[in-house]
Amino acid sequence: MPSDDRDKSWAGYYAASADRPPRRTLLDALTRFTPSAAPRFAVDLGCGDGRDTIELLRRGWSVLAIDSEPGAIERLQRRPDLPEGAHLTHARSHWLSSSRPTAFRPRS
Repeated sequence: MPSDDRDKSWAGYYAASADRPPRRTLLDALTRFTPSAAPRFAVDLGCGDGRDTIELLRRGWSVLAIDSEPGAIERLQRRPDLPEGAHLTHARSHWLSSSRPTAFRPRS
């Protein structure tokens, strides 16, 4: 698919999915974590506009948000509900080719 067509396709997806709540699977998974003073770290692969990233940040997690589409990261950074002082790192990359923190690298 030519780049312009792909960009339009993603723009349409983001418009259609704007303001959706976090995914139920994320919310269900988060109920399994007990409150802790220890830092928590998550990687959101294919973060899109950040609907799951925002929920993790809101709950005090540090998040590495990765998406290959530049528009996704831009939308995430512009979200009005991005918590102030949130521990967010983002990368524009296809997740398969992204470098990962040591804790997330497969062991040899």
